[in-house]
Amino acid sequence: MKARESKMKARESKMEAREQMEAREQMEARESKMKARESKMKARESKMKAKREQDEGDRESKMKANRESKMKAR
Repeated sequence: MKARESKMKARESKMEAREQMEAREQMEARESKMKARESKMKARESKMKAKREQDEGDRESKMKANRESKMKAR
């Protein structure tokens, strides 16, 4: 009888350990997904910022070129 009980307890503890490991793995997977999503967002933001700065620089150079051509036309 005691042997059966100890077997049952051992089986239960194994099951609990397996469940804890699975839960930990799921948490880690969720965290890595979140980190990947965050890094993707940061990359997108920096790309947009660079494009915005490039566009602004292009606009300024166009304005400067227009100003210079108008001055030459006078």
